[in-house]
Amino acid sequence: MTSRALRRLTGVAAAALAAACETGPTPPRVPSPAQLHLTALLSASSVTKIVVTVSAADISPSLVYNFPVAKGVAMGDLVVPAGSDRHFRVSAFDAAGVETHRADTTIAVESGSNPPLAVTLTPLTGTQPIVVTISGLRIEVQPTDTAMSIGTSAQYRAQAFDGSGNNITDRVTFTWATSNPSVASVDSQGAVTAHLADTVFIVAVAGGAAGVATLTVFAQSFSIDVSVIGGGHVVSTPAGISCTTGEGRSCTADFPGGTSVTLNAVADDDWEFGSWGGDCAGGLQQVTVVMTGNRSCAVAFRPLLRVGVTGSGTVTSSPAGINCLPSCIQDFPLGTEVTLSATPASGRVFSGWSGDCTGTGDCVVTMSAAREVRATFFDPRPASLVIAPKPLIIEVGAHPNIDVVVEDGSGNVIRDAEVTFASRNPSVASFSPGGIVNGLAPGQSVVVATASGGSAPSDSLLAVVAVSRGPVLMTDITQFDYHTDTVASVTVVMDMRNSGESLGSTTVTVTWDPAVLIYQSDANGGSGVSPTVNRSNAASGSLVLAMADPTGFAGRVELLKITFRAGSEGGAAGSLALAASEVTGAGTFTDLLPKTIAVTYPLVTR
Repeated sequence: MTSRALRRLTGVAAAALAAACETGPTPPRVPSPAQLHLTALLSASSVTKIVVTVSAADISPSLVYNFPVAKGVAMGDLVVPAGSDRHFRVSAFDAAGVETHRADTTIAVESGSNPPLAVTLTPLTGTQPIVVTISGLRIEVQPTDTAMSIGTSAQYRAQAFDGSGNNITDRVTFTWATSNPSVASVDSQGAVTAHLADTVFIVAVAGGAAGVATLTVFAQSFSIDVSVIGGGHVVSTPAGISCTTGEGRSCTADFPGGTSVTLNAVADDDWEFGSWGGDCAGGLQQVTVVMTGNRSCAVAFRPLLRVGVTGSGTVTSSPAGINCLPSCIQDFPLGTEVTLSATPASGRVFSGWSGDCTGTGDCVVTMSAAREVRATFFDPRPASLVIAPKPLIIEVGAHPNIDVVVEDGSGNVIRDAEVTFASRNPSVASFSPGGIVNGLAPGQSVVVATASGGSAPSDSLLAVVAVSRGPVLMTDITQFDYHTDTVASVTVVMDMRNSGESLGSTTVTVTWDPAVLIYQSDANGGSGVSPTVNRSNAASGSLVLAMADPTGFAGRVELLKITFRAGSEGGAAGSLALAASEVTGAGTFTDLLPKTIAVTYPLVTR
């Protein structure tokens, strides 16, 4: 094709039509409509719109399609019912709505493939005709709309689709052309080289159909320099800029003059976008600059300050931004010095900072990076109380101290807490000031310690007052309440204490309230004792165990481990009681029963 021939084609339209067939329901069989594709090149024309009207005896009302001209190209799809005598009127209009060209043609439209149709529009004024092509093939050229600078090259690619939308690129051969080779030339493989500043069409033709792309050639390219301040990165569209932390934090790329370059600022974790400066100045995270000259843009990311609060209190900042309970996040300009102040709620105490601050004064952080700080407040009043040991075994006449630990809600020990003590059986055990328990008579008593203030926490234990050098028949129970339906094991123990005797034989009856404890099973204790067990009344709340050993067992002797399940109803009250009918020393056959104290445990379900 010569340059003279191409100049004659300026304003000439090329169109591609794609046919898509749909099989209609049967019976009766209705032909599927054809999908056609229109293309027209109109760069040297005043035409702004192509209008196609399709009419036939069986098409009512007539079909009308509008194809606006964009950058010198009009293209689009139209769907036409299959059949004979399809009349096409193709008209061209200028910006004022005046019809400038017209053509009429009548053809048969098939449901399947349709051959290309070139329609020449006769000028109603002037002498330059327009050619519109309608075809069953659709040709796509990529890139569709781009810019290049003089002396650069780019590879264009084409794809072909049949009327059903199937990609048939590998079955066709493309012929490449340009509307003005002096502006940009194209070889047989679609490689385009820019020569002069102007706008041209790059055309790929196959099977009588054409695909068109618009190329704008600029006289030169310009550079854009992007710098990153703080934690984040910037990428551009079109590609070229990709500035990330750790890569010098600045990058440059060249773009053809006139290119619109969009820069997107993306913050790293624990950073926020701040603002753009330079040629991109503004507060939008995504900005667009037109490359009519060299550009310089800087983006600033702001580090996040995360503040958490434990307990009741608030934290505020200077400069303003932080005012949180229980937590908040605020970004600050890079390098800002932020002062945080902690204010406890009424009745609470600020215990200190953690994270990027320590101590109990104001917290000062420099926002050279993301920071995280936590303020802890606590209620200094008593929240829990624990007494020990459990159980407490003393002798008549003994005066030990009870160990008491009182803590606030944050687990801090309150060393000067005011604690009161009470005995449920003061004839057996009483209290002196300071938590001194007095063993008065053999037996047992529940003793209670209560802290003043706060939630008035309390705790209790079972104090057993033993006979001097006498055994104690007990269990390892340390609590008086059990959650409903929970399973617990209770070990029956004969504590020989300082009796000077080893346990030779004993018979023990264990009774309990079946509403509180439900027998499950039993097993030997851990001391090597193998008692005989009568379980015949276990379902009713009792069993009897007996043991005898000529060698005997000294110290704390585990007799039997019984597994219970707590009752199903909360609030049930009862007890587990131990009673011995025989306690004999091994070898000496000393009757130790008169000196033995057997313990009863008050229990409740919850």
